[in-house]
Amino acid sequence: MEEKKIDELSFEEAYGALEETLGEMEKGDVPLDKSLELFKRGVLLYKRCKNLIDSASLTVKEVLGDLEKEID
Repeated sequence: MEEKKIDELSFEEAYGALEETLGEMEKGDVPLDKSLELFKRGVLLYKRCKNLIDSASLTVKEVLGDLEKEID
């Protein structure tokens, strides 16, 4: 199975991959080059998760705003 690009991952997939990446980094026996690679991946996964949460938050605000307009 081909691995999805980070920007194609769902929140759950990205969060799971971030947890796995952090777990690898916490082992402590990872060579420096691999640690840097894991760090970069972790940052990208974090950004993906944050973007998806920000987008969901904006959607909720928009829906609530529309609901308030209907009530008025």
